[in-house]
Amino acid sequence: MPVPYKPTYEDLEKRIKSLEEEMIKVKQEKEDELALKEAFFEAQLEASIDGIIVVNEKQEVVLANKRAFWMAGDIPFPDELHNIDSETFVQQLASKTKNPEQFLKKTKFLIDHPSETCRDEVEFINGTIIDRYTSPITGKNGQCHGRIWILKDITKRKNAEKALRKSEATLRSVFKATPVGLCIMKDRVFLDVNKTWLENLGYSETEIIGHTPRLLYENDEEYARVGRELFTNLLECGLASVQTVHRRKNGELRDAILTAVPLQSEDGYLGMEVVSVEDITERKRASEELENSERFLSNIVENMPDMIFVKDARELRFVRFNRAGEKLLGYPRDMLIGKNDYDFFPENEADFFTTKDRDVLSSKQPIDIPEETIQTGHEGEKILHTKKIPILDKDGTPQYLLGIAEDITERKRGEKEHMHLVMAIEQAAEAVFICEPDGTIRYVNPVCKRMTGYEKDEIIGQPLQILKSDKHDEAFFRNIGDTISNGEVWSGRITNKRKDGTLYEVEVTVSPVRDNSGAITSYVSIHRDITNEVVLEKSLRQAQKMEALGTLAGGIAHDFNNILSAIIGYTQLSQFKVPEGSLESSYLGQVLTAGARAKDLVSQILTFSRQQELERKPILIAPLIKEGIKMLRSSIPSTIRIKQVVSETPMMIFADPTQIHQVLMNLCTNAAHAMQEKGGILDIQLVPERVVRDKPLQPLVLMPGDYAKLTVSDTGCGIDSSVMDKIFDPFFTTKSVGEGTGLGLSVVYGIVRDQNGAIDISSEPGKGTTVTVYFPLTETEKIIQEDMPERISGGNERILFVDDEATLVELGNAILTSLGYHVTTRTSSIEALEAFRSRPHDFDLVITDMTMPNMRGDHLAKELLKIKQDLPIVLCTGFSEILSEARAKDIGIRGFIMKPITVKDIAKAVRDVLDK
Repeated sequence: MPVPYKPTYEDLEKRIKSLEEEMIKVKQEKEDELALKEAFFEAQLEASIDGIIVVNEKQEVVLANKRAFWMAGDIPFPDELHNIDSETFVQQLASKTKNPEQFLKKTKFLIDHPSETCRDEVEFINGTIIDRYTSPITGKNGQCHGRIWILKDITKRKNAEKALRKSEATLRSVFKATPVGLCIMKDRVFLDVNKTWLENLGYSETEIIGHTPRLLYENDEEYARVGRELFTNLLECGLASVQTVHRRKNGELRDAILTAVPLQSEDGYLGMEVVSVEDITERKRASEELENSERFLSNIVENMPDMIFVKDARELRFVRFNRAGEKLLGYPRDMLIGKNDYDFFPENEADFFTTKDRDVLSSKQPIDIPEETIQTGHEGEKILHTKKIPILDKDGTPQYLLGIAEDITERKRGEKEHMHLVMAIEQAAEAVFICEPDGTIRYVNPVCKRMTGYEKDEIIGQPLQILKSDKHDEAFFRNIGDTISNGEVWSGRITNKRKDGTLYEVEVTVSPVRDNSGAITSYVSIHRDITNEVVLEKSLRQAQKMEALGTLAGGIAHDFNNILSAIIGYTQLSQFKVPEGSLESSYLGQVLTAGARAKDLVSQILTFSRQQELERKPILIAPLIKEGIKMLRSSIPSTIRIKQVVSETPMMIFADPTQIHQVLMNLCTNAAHAMQEKGGILDIQLVPERVVRDKPLQPLVLMPGDYAKLTVSDTGCGIDSSVMDKIFDPFFTTKSVGEGTGLGLSVVYGIVRDQNGAIDISSEPGKGTTVTVYFPLTETEKIIQEDMPERISGGNERILFVDDEATLVELGNAILTSLGYHVTTRTSSIEALEAFRSRPHDFDLVITDMTMPNMRGDHLAKELLKIKQDLPIVLCTGFSEILSEARAKDIGIRGFIMKPITVKDIAKAVRDVLDK
């Protein structure tokens, strides 16, 4: 048997020490676990959305989160909770509430009764509303160890409840007070009705609420129909409406329209409907009365003799026409309705009608249009007297436009014929005399006074012989009397005498006027003053001579151009063949110089024949002025002496020579006219002048620079100061009738203004007039640089050259070949067209003359472009009134050369066209 173990003292010490270590370890684990739980609890406490406060049995705050202090009136959170006295905290909290006394009273009750649980609401000054829940903290033995407060922020909920109550109250007020009858139903039973609904049907709330609508209907069938149409599929449609007949409490039947809408919330259908009741009895009755009235009025309108139409105010489309309108316009009504004026009338007429319609609608006032011309569909033009009236709604807004139109075509035609007859006589350019059979004058029109010089009352009652002159014998007048006495018309020329004794020529027609029986009751004598025509006949003959001369000059110039083209062209080609600087080259240069002078002469002849202005270019003004003065000497009377001072200093201006000549002629003609009675001195000066500062002149202002100063002075009658401001006005003249047009100074002013120059006039009555004109000078160096000869360039393209002159064809061939081109020539435009038509791709360019037999150059160009649209064409001509350069380019012609042709001109034109 084993011996029992007996622990030693050392063993016991070790065991005790081991147990102590285990106890320390267990204690440390318990403390760590407790610390972790406390940290977790504190984290939960601070993370809570509610405020939490714990008070011990000594009424000390032992635990609280920051949210509790913030929610409890924004009290600062203390650093140490255990030192806060509950009573002090409660006093602080109470001071933040809207009702401190009530809060303190309630809190004191909780302190005095520690085992009580309580819940109340506290509203703070800052607007926060707290739901305070307080409960005792008890141990296992039921002993109270303190109290916990849980504070919930219910501000948003309380505000929402308050807003909801307010909204409900508002909706309730609207529901009760709305002028439309409303009721709320559930399962087809009245839950609520408003005041309007009760008043319309004569019931009280107690008689309606809780009942079905059956008492409102005559029979079950109508009740069932309304319920079926109103509530079936209401949720799917969201709205239902039905018309029915309600029976009021007093038995009266009323027409009504019911409209049902389901009541829904965010959660869905609430099982109730809102039904509106609109009483339409009066409206239906008024509609029927209106319908009867409209039917009555429609019959009246339909049978009225005047056209009546109605348009809508927005798009002015026809919405109604009566029978007279249909007949007048010539269109069936179904074609007119829905259309506007632009569908039937020309644009200008439609614009007029539409403008008037808009005026009526915008002013909201009717207008009367005495005459309105329209184009009908079958009877042509009609004249209407139209009244247009706006039709307004109850708010005063135009809804329709009513038109009433009377056809006054026949009446206006008669009035117009009568007025035309009267106006034709009264406003006729000829004098009209109506005479008795014995020749006594009984009527004259207004022209008679201007023609004869007699007032109306001076000549009526006098014999027509009062106008007789001594230019015709008795046999002449006897012939007139015999002719008209036989009922025939006499016409011819008569020389009559005016009241002042002067003679005038008239063309007279005398016609007998017969009554219904054929007897002659009077004579109508029409006199046309042809005195001026007689004078003009002489002028016309002279003008015809000048026109013929111009035509002749144009034809001669055309032939000259062809001759000059050959002379200049072959001379230039010859000059290329001789050494530069040789005697032969000098001789050829002289020929070219003479040819250039001849070319300028032809250009002047062409300008004269076409009456066209020359182009502006750099010119020396002194030679022009000298030449003009030479021409003046032959046209100014010998009583006027001409003095001239023309500076020899070169003065170059950029101008049209013809215009400068026109300025000098107009100024000198005016000066000569001022001295025509007594004679005098015409002083003409041309000198250079430099303006170093602005100089105010009439009517322009000069800028600093160099000018050519032209002065024209006379010793004539001068200009009165009262008309000085008008002298540049077109058609203003101080000359007698027939002596001037009044355009002279206005033309001078326009030319000077276009030259950027100025004009100044000084005059004194009885002492003469001085006109000073300033023309700005052009830089000579710049002109010389611009006139530097250009290099002549050639090429190797294929060219078709067409001209009816064989010499010019040979010349063109020689020039173009010398420049390196491949040339095909034709002397007939027809042959040229055939050659091109057979080989259109063999030619890069066509040069054609303008004036050719069979087919002109512009017609040939059109035919060529039909074959090859991008073909470059150069038109060459010496004279053409038919085709200008601008017109040629419109046709498609790319180049334009005026004859006589030079090597430089043709080379430049060809390269310009081909290089583009």
